[in-house]
Amino acid sequence: MIKTHEREKLINAIVFFAKNTEHCDKIKLLYLSFRRCSRSNMKT
Repeated sequence: MIKTHEREKLINAIVFFAKNTEHCDKIKLLYLSFRRCSRSNMKT
């Protein structure tokens, strides 16, 4: 389960990405989510 703070950061990143990207679709959001999660796993 994603920690509350990590989940909030991910949601904020998705909202920012959706607002500031032309043609935001599921593939781009999934890629963003994957990158975000892989970075957090590298820190542990």
